[in-house]
Amino acid sequence: MTAPDPTPIPYQIRQIDDPPALLGAWLRGFRYVEHGPDYVRDIQQRWSSLTTPHFYILDLSELEVVTFEGIISSTRGGVGGPAASLRHPMNRGTVFVSRAEVIRSSARSISQDALFRTHIVVVETVEAALEYCRHQLGEPRGPSEPGSSRVA
Repeated sequence: MTAPDPTPIPYQIRQIDDPPALLGAWLRGFRYVEHGPDYVRDIQQRWSSLTTPHFYILDLSELEVVTFEGIISSTRGGVGGPAASLRHPMNRGTVFVSRAEVIRSSARSISQDALFRTHIVVVETVEAALEYCRHQLGEPRGPSEPGSSRVA
């Protein structure tokens, strides 16, 4: 019998109903090179199980070290292939959660780059991301984009 791996998985993925969204969180210790393949596999399983479009919210607020190159590298993984999270047919919009300026700048660059062909909104809290998604569905429950930076 093999002992369980004591290393906690440094990410979480959950499906929420209001608004319909897949909420991913890269936690302290997450390194895309090391943990990215498992995250991509797990999020793709979630996308594959959906029967209706959902928003994709990625909480990056716990990342300890964020570089422009790291964001671009992980985003390439997110847009590669027809089932990738940022361009998945069931993705009705992507929202990153972070207060880091490098995330905002990277999202702006990604949204303006024809190679990525995706649009990312960046907000400061998960609650702001949920409110943004509700607003997009025509269910405003506050300001249209609380705490957000539209990066179009």
